[in-house]
Amino acid sequence: MRVAISQPCFLPYKGYFELINSVDVFVFYDDVEFSRQSWQQRNKVKWGFHDHWLTVPVKRKYKQLIKDVKISKGKEVDDIRRTVRQFLKLDLPIIKTDSLCELNIGWIKYLCELQGIKTKFVLSSNIKNKSKDKIQKLIDICLYNNAKTYVMTAGCKSYFKEKETQLFNSQGINVEIKTFEPSYSVVNYLGR
Repeated sequence: MRVAISQPCFLPYKGYFELINSVDVFVFYDDVEFSRQSWQQRNKVKWGFHDHWLTVPVKRKYKQLIKDVKISKGKEVDDIRRTVRQFLKLDLPIIKTDSLCELNIGWIKYLCELQGIKTKFVLSSNIKNKSKDKIQKLIDICLYNNAKTYVMTAGCKSYFKEKETQLFNSQGINVEIKTFEPSYSVVNYLGR
């Protein structure tokens, strides 16, 4: 079983979907701290000759988990849907929620369907008895999902060294690092 773990991002880039498509189980890492002005609430798209940021305004509290972040203005989400439809020719579904996490996951699943991706999705917050230690928590999530291979992006290498790889290997889990080209949000490639 191949498993990847990543935070639920807002209209993610193409590589995010390539990662999802490369595994059997994709775990939305929703029980970690939300970072302000992060990829969880904004992304860059291109139309015409210019880059544009699409940002979901949120009500943020100190040390809040991603799964607990609320959208501050529902009208802004409607504006984002209209903008994507008008300029990128892609119709995002209405997701009736005030949860940023649910919005992101709903749109990610929809965009996976458009691309024919059939990976199983799991929320990390639904997995009980995980360690508080960052690396052991990832191992616990992999073990819960019967992972033989943990697939991560090259961006994780900053905190993932030889020692961490050995910890995974000692639990019978291989570590595979995938490199993806940076790009705009996937909506730039699916629309038109």
